[in-house]
Amino acid sequence: MEPALGKDQVRAVSPAAARKPKPVVHGTPITNYDNLLDRLSSGERFDYFARNLAAAEERLVAAHVRTVVPSGVVLNVGCGRHGTERSLFPPDRYGIFGVDVSEESLRILHAGGTYEGVLGGSITQLPFPDACADVVYLRLILHHLVAPNYLLHDGLAECFRVLRSGGVLALVEPNSWHPIGAMMNLAHHLKLDMAVHGTDDDVALSPRKLRAELAPYSSRISMHAMTYAWRRMPIGMQAFVGRLQDRGRRLTERVPHFAHTLFVAAVKD
Repeated sequence: MEPALGKDQVRAVSPAAARKPKPVVHGTPITNYDNLLDRLSSGERFDYFARNLAAAEERLVAAHVRTVVPSGVVLNVGCGRHGTERSLFPPDRYGIFGVDVSEESLRILHAGGTYEGVLGGSITQLPFPDACADVVYLRLILHHLVAPNYLLHDGLAECFRVLRSGGVLALVEPNSWHPIGAMMNLAHHLKLDMAVHGTDDDVALSPRKLRAELAPYSSRISMHAMTYAWRRMPIGMQAFVGRLQDRGRRLTERVPHFAHTLFVAAVKD
């Protein structure tokens, strides 16, 4: 099936935004200098955060996804260009397919050859038949579905449509009950988000909201703390928060609701 993709949009770039991106190996490059937080951030902080987040993600996927679905077809919705989810699902046991609305991202991901296939499509209209996937993986996608148009309910309904019974929908999301998530939402409410962090569609979701949206499809929902740190923190502070989290892991596993980033796994009924 050929991807249904739109044309790339071209926009003028200010001289500040045209400066050389701050180098980032694992995380999202810092290319926008017109907002406060990118001016204050560093690629090294992003890299440190991304490495630790990836380690936590691997541990949680192994425990709560791969034990439930030891092999099969993985659909990575909003796959982007990096293909990092491939490392979570060994190729000898899982075939992984990516879906994204960005033609450029799909072209880059396809060129890398890490996925079995990529297709153009949105989360509300996936180009797959019913019950064809064993795992649907959503990494930092849902918080973009609240504004400017509320697509969260329809997007999740479509994801569960393509997921077989007994399959797992897994998601990684920032948390509105963490101070950073709360401030992100406040900036959005005050229409200051572009000036503060450079995007206008980031709206963190609460654990209660996530559970309520997943409940119609799953009676087996598990929620876990990935990290309490924030990628813009100085590395020393990120390390300190990480040590505190490790020491309090028993508590955070029982009450993960105030982590900066949540991992949620829902088994479809």
